[in-house]
Amino acid sequence: MAEELTINRERELEVVKTAYYLENNLADLNKEYKRLNQPVAPSTPKLLEVKPQEPKYPEITVPGTLFNDISFLKSEAFKKWGALSIGLFAGGWILSSLLWKFVFLSAIAGFGAIVGFFMFLYSLFLFLKDRKTVKTQRTEEYINSVKNSEDYKNTCKEIDKQCQAEYEQRKSAAQEAFEKETKEYEAEKKEYDEVKMPQYYEEKEALSTAINDAKATLDEFYNTNKIIPAQYHNIPALAWISLYMNTSSFDLKNAIERWDTYVMQCQQREHIQLAQAQVNVLNEQLRNQSYANWLNEQLVEMTEQGNDTLKSISNWQKTDLAVREYRRIKARRNKR
Repeated sequence: MAEELTINRERELEVVKTAYYLENNLADLNKEYKRLNQPVAPSTPKLLEVKPQEPKYPEITVPGTLFNDISFLKSEAFKKWGALSIGLFAGGWILSSLLWKFVFLSAIAGFGAIVGFFMFLYSLFLFLKDRKTVKTQRTEEYINSVKNSEDYKNTCKEIDKQCQAEYEQRKSAAQEAFEKETKEYEAEKKEYDEVKMPQYYEEKEALSTAINDAKATLDEFYNTNKIIPAQYHNIPALAWISLYMNTSSFDLKNAIERWDTYVMQCQQREHIQLAQAQVNVLNEQLRNQSYANWLNEQLVEMTEQGNDTLKSISNWQKTDLAVREYRRIKARRNKR
């Protein structure tokens, strides 16, 4: 009886390890499918737009001597208002001083002085306004005369020729660069269409086939070996139960009960969802490096040799061939 129980327990452990291997294999394939990136198509080259530069002609400096003859004393404003305002201001100030005993007359004289002062300011305003007009007019005339001179015209023509030559040179360089990029693009596009994309679709199809076969194998396995309840068909539960049974003499039923207890305690302690609690319980177990090493060894051993349970699944050989074919296609694509 004890021998029979031992045989049943060993059989249970083999089934749990096989389930863990198949679940892990399918998860790895799904991760690879998510990481499978479509090749980036080469960018279509564009001809660089080259615009002519604005020519910089010599700056024309207006000499200050051009305005030396502009004088306030010689201006029409002074002749019309300035002299009268100075006389009115001076006369009013003098009379106001002499007639200070006569208040009324002194006030009239003072008012005349104030009027003369404001007349002077007005004449100064007129002068400044006229001077600005004259300076603007003379400046324009001087600049136009320089621009119309033969020397200045010849200088501008040379500058225009240089700008045009530089423009043609930059335009030619841009065209050459565009033609070079176009040839490179055509070569890259041909490789993209004839090599990279076919390889990508080939790898994607092979991976999709491997995933479908792995799913079919897993479904067949669970339908054939119904000793593991459906709620434990996940990697954390299968990995932990495998470790527990391997390091103890307990059977599958006891291992599941312990697993449920630890997960429930983790949920209550950390207030987290069931899935996260399962992951946390497994991670706590894997802190022991020997446990992690044992799980990895089981995966390697199953990959290389399999076991009786795995070999009894009709779809397994098909899945194994599909995975190996995918690995071969992926390796060939990565070499190029």
